Amino acid sequence: MIELLRVVFAALAEALPNVPRLRREKRRRELAADLFLLYVALNRVVLLAEEIVDDLEARVRYPPGDPRARFGPAASHRVRRQAEQLARVRTLLLEHSAVFQILHAEAYNRMVLLLGVKMSALDVLLFIMRTGTLPTEPSGGEVRRILDAGLPDPGVDFDEVAHRMELAWRHSGIALGSAPDADTRERIAAYLEESRPRERVAGMRRVLADFRAVLEENFSVGDVLLDVGDRRINLL
Repeated sequence: MIELLRVVFAALAEALPNVPRLRREKRRRELAADLFLLYVALNRVVLLAEEIVDDLEARVRYPPGDPRARFGPAASHRVRRQAEQLARVRTLLLEHSAVFQILHAEAYNRMVLLLGVKMSALDVLLFIMRTGTLPTEPSGGEVRRILDAGLPDPGVDFDEVAHRMELAWRHSGIALGSAPDADTRERIAAYLEESRPRERVAGMRRVLADFRAVLEENFSVGDVLLDVGDRRINLL
């Protein structure tokens, strides 16, 4: 999951320098509000990601018999909430917003490959996360392979491809509903060391800080506020 998020935040970082051009757009207020909604949604993603990393670090910090080494229901609930939030982010990025197509078409196209194709990588991740399991896949290498492959051939059986991904990614996932056994603790420790999720999430937070600064510099409060009755509020 963390590697997919890195692509989204990297695309955002590429697009931010182009935000000032929105001041020349006829739909300036609509686009500004879309950016603000995206900023709020991504903030929630980062906060939940930090809490999930806290959960993982606590599991390996305390000995197996310590009550603090248990996950408890809150941990799996956070993963389910993150799935819901990622689904909202996708909607903002790909269905209800023209912002990225205007700001950075290439970055937008990369995100479509991961988030928007039928039975995409994100769909598989969401399916796993809604069971309370934290996917540690796809790896950075697998994300790059998906991006390099481009749009799949129209004759591809999407369901079969997604099923294979789901089986592989679920097997490597971490179930957060109970006290981890020795094998799970080892996998958590390896994931924390190899994938460095704390460091990755800190990088996302820095991108969001830049995002906030860009919004402040280029738009007024009136630009980003939704009109009364604007249905986009349902995306938060």
